[in-house]
Amino acid sequence: KNALTAINFAKDQHPSNSIFDLRKAQIFSTTGQLKESLLLLQNLEKTAPFNIEVYITKASVFSQLRDHEQAIKYFEKAIDIAEQENGDIEIEDIRFDLALEYENIHDYPSAIKVLEKLLATSPENESAIYEIAYCYERLGNFDKCIEYYTLYIDNNPYSFTAWYNLGNIYFLKNNIEKALWAYDYSIIINNEFSSAHFNMGNTYMQINEYQKAL
Repeated sequence: KNALTAINFAKDQHPSNSIFDLRKAQIFSTTGQLKESLLLLQNLEKTAPFNIEVYITKASVFSQLRDHEQAIKYFEKAIDIAEQENGDIEIEDIRFDLALEYENIHDYPSAIKVLEKLLATSPENESAIYEIAYCYERLGNFDKCIEYYTLYIDNNPYSFTAWYNLGNIYFLKNNIEKALWAYDYSIIINNEFSSAHFNMGNTYMQINEYQKAL
């Protein structure tokens, strides 16, 4: 509310400055006024065609509307502009959001391509490593999945969810010893993580170790 008041005051003083319409569109986006946001953004596309924030905000609005195809289109536009301006950090953020949109439509190969480009310039981006491991898991490429979960754990050794996910992949590969090893680390880090306890018990049950399962 205060931000909108400030924007309206600024618009009275600087009616031709498009940044205030962009900020208003972003506020509308975060408060669920998506149609109002899109109306402002459509005008901004004409008056500020090279402003990356316009396309990122528009992509975000379409994502909230679950129109993932349109969200992908506008994230890609934002990347095109960012590449021309050599804004590496911004490109990484946009690529990550773009990959998530591909995941939303279950296009995991496209998500992987985007994440690989991101990791080529930012190899220690932990969120991207975690997401690419998830994509390979969904595609059933468990060896690649293990590679990336292991890389993530190297950077985040106390991530009990990463250890848990690694255990799940080893279980799917029928590597029981490694699965138990990974679940054990997950439980050591967070003894209250019930999913790891359950899966560890289930793994012991699979090899007839019923006392350990109990």
